[in-house]
Amino acid sequence: MINEYQQGTNMDEQKPYTGFFQVMVSLLGTPMNPNDEDQPYIVGRENIKAIMLDMVVASFDTITTAIEWTLSELLRHP
Repeated sequence: MINEYQQGTNMDEQKPYTGFFQVMVSLLGTPMNPNDEDQPYIVGRENIKAIMLDMVVASFDTITTAIEWTLSELLRHP
């Protein structure tokens, strides 16, 4: 998806960003802490993929927790 996005669009034309994915791709290749010049860590594809995966897994967990909580409340108060 990252390659398709980068090939299909000009990164300079994408501001203002309309989605989380666009913001994450715009961070590709930037330092994690722009104020620290000695820090060699740069946001890479692995970082973006890991954050996107965490977001998807967290959304599933939240839905599961909400359904479980709702069912337990329905059982407690029919």
